[in-house]
Amino acid sequence: MKTLVAIPYDSVSANASIDFKPPNVIGKNVSQIASYNTNGIECTNKIEHAREKLVETFLRSDCEKILFIDSDTIVRGIHLLPLVESEHLVAVAIYPYRIYWDGKTPLPTQPTNISPILQAGLGCCCIHRKVFTIMEPPYFGRRGRVTDRGSEDWNFFRNLIRYKIDAYVYPDIRVGHQDRETGEIYYFSEDKKRTIKCQER
Repeated sequence: MKTLVAIPYDSVSANASIDFKPPNVIGKNVSQIASYNTNGIECTNKIEHAREKLVETFLRSDCEKILFIDSDTIVRGIHLLPLVESEHLVAVAIYPYRIYWDGKTPLPTQPTNISPILQAGLGCCCIHRKVFTIMEPPYFGRRGRVTDRGSEDWNFFRNLIRYKIDAYVYPDIRVGHQDRETGEIYYFSEDKKRTIKCQER
């Protein structure tokens, strides 16, 4: 499965985290890697802009899927194989959002089986080319609306619902979310009921 690994980032406000390694091989699948740095771009939501530009790059390629990996996402290439080989048009892995890093904010119930999901983050998300033939751009914004910073994930999944495209979560993929300042990496516990942290060097 030929896949474009797409990395959006803004080097002014957030460089790639210290342990981030883009996966160039996923199982036997050799991936192309594309990144888009929004340094110097003036817009309301830079990461939304970067995602749209990366989809443009993807659609010009001969890849069948685009795999978004955020530059603070820690995951081994081999663990991404279920997303790349998924039969679903949108396959996503889950990781702890920053709001849960303090260990005090209660976690919502997390899925434990591969199942449909209405909302997730795009930090580790694989999307089939067909999605972008069904949906109209902007894919990560809302037509005619100003998009606030950090809401492109919400917009994308809302757009999927509008176009009746199902997204599926793959909860067994171990994905960490790294604090760029401290280097600590946050994971879900195996039972998905709490957040744990560690440092990987």
